[in-house]
Amino acid sequence: MAALAPAILAQDLSFRYPAYDSATAPQPVWQHLHLRVEAGTALTVAGGNGSGNSTLCYVLAGLAPRHTDGEAHGALHLADHDVLAAPPSPRLVGLLFQDAAVQLFNTTAEDEVAWGLEALGLAPEGIGPQVGVVIGYVAIAAGRLHQGRHLRRAAPKLLQRVDVRQSDEVRHVQIAPHLYCGPVVGAANVQLATCSPNFLILESIEEWGEFHAQILKKPMVFEDGHVIPPTSPGLGVELDEDVAAAHPYTGDMLHLEMTQHPVSL
Repeated sequence: MAALAPAILAQDLSFRYPAYDSATAPQPVWQHLHLRVEAGTALTVAGGNGSGNSTLCYVLAGLAPRHTDGEAHGALHLADHDVLAAPPSPRLVGLLFQDAAVQLFNTTAEDEVAWGLEALGLAPEGIGPQVGVVIGYVAIAAGRLHQGRHLRRAAPKLLQRVDVRQSDEVRHVQIAPHLYCGPVVGAANVQLATCSPNFLILESIEEWGEFHAQILKKPMVFEDGHVIPPTSPGLGVELDEDVAAAHPYTGDMLHLEMTQHPVSL
């Protein structure tokens, strides 16, 4: 049985980016690199900022120098594929950037299609027309835009908080949703916390009792210092508009304005 080719084989591999200006000579990021990684094994490459770790990944993935400019010299093979001669197939190599959430989950169908075409090595000037063809073929553009506008119009602030939460999760940052008003925003915070692996603690106005319980058709539930997430549709709570109408606000202060004395209802 023939031996498997190395998963990665670099021989006398060097790379340099173009010079910043005409007065500066281009400098190699690294040079004369020899690297052999056998199939079925793993390798961690560590180094400080600017040491060339990311550039090595770009070259291995076939992105550099094709999409970055610069020059690569030597020999580089992934299995039996010559990476410097032709970009490797996406089935052969994958690359996750530092902000993986942005790469893995694009916000539009167009970006998803464009990413796949770019990974296949399609020239940048050819990506835009092909994206239009694909989107038109599956007839999703109009419906996607309509749904997106409706969703943004219905809950823009909650979507912004989800965007921030996802960014924090990637960076291993815990979240504690701030509550500056009543139980409806509190219910939104509960929903956000329930679906957030990086949730730390929930802020509430005492136990959302008295008027905060009256203004909801079904009040929030506390048990042993914990909020029980509601299971009804939407945010899980429904505002009692009759109670709200019976307690009109007659003041002239903004609800976020600071005060020196407790506010009573």
